[in-house]
Amino acid sequence: MVGLSIALVDDQQVVWAQGFGQADQAKGVAGPETLYRVDSISKLFTATAAMQLSEQGRLDIDQPLVRYLPEFSVQNRLAPDRPVTPRLLMTHHSVSQPADRSSRTEAGDGGAGQFRYATAGGLAEIFEDGDRLQARAFGKTFRLIPRVDGLLGLRYFLLGLIPIDLGELKDVGLSRASIGGREVLIARLGNQELLLGEKINPVPVPEKWLKRVGDYEIVNPEGDFLLFDHIRLAYEEGLLLFQGSGTLQAGAPVRFPLHPVTDDQAVLFWLGRGLGETFY
Repeated sequence: MVGLSIALVDDQQVVWAQGFGQADQAKGVAGPETLYRVDSISKLFTATAAMQLSEQGRLDIDQPLVRYLPEFSVQNRLAPDRPVTPRLLMTHHSVSQPADRSSRTEAGDGGAGQFRYATAGGLAEIFEDGDRLQARAFGKTFRLIPRVDGLLGLRYFLLGLIPIDLGELKDVGLSRASIGGREVLIARLGNQELLLGEKINPVPVPEKWLKRVGDYEIVNPEGDFLLFDHIRLAYEEGLLLFQGSGTLQAGAPVRFPLHPVTDDQAVLFWLGRGLGETFY
């Protein structure tokens, strides 16, 4: 964090305010009046206004959003027949469905083949290479080693030969499970458990999307929140992929699966803040 400004408010009165660090290289020191990007704080204002309309009886937060915004056309990627409502939007559940964790079962080793997962870091793959089980993620290939507790451990070999210490990652154990009918990848470290990824399968890709495959130019490179310097739409082994690379991504570009829902719309399939973002 380069800098921040803090204000304490009591009964609508600012009782203390101060800046710390740098606003940016051009503006210098941050102060009480420094302006910042509003970003997700705007959600608070929008949700407050929506709930005020609900109190007034002018908005039913459990009705389909298209009742109030006819031009809204985004579909729930996991449950297309489930309408997106204001309540789902405000609770960040508009592109999900309730998962019954009580129905969880271990998925086993799955036998031979290739498994692809949508994770917060992009596409991850688990595959067999001869008599070895390997995982590919973040532009690197890891070896998966069976452990005595039944989980799979991670090992990394530089150039496939030189073992590299992974630090705490070497203690992480991986397993596959089924939760609410969806196959997921679970990471365990001690008593902690983390949902690492969800298995994805190829879906039909319309011809219009295939014609869009290629490199794209970023039209606002001067933006102050630019994650990628270069973006590309790719199609590999039955998957439509959004591919991004730049100064923030060391090594290979990150790749995120896209699921086309129409000839002109596709949703981002991954775990994280961008889950369900729509591409046009």
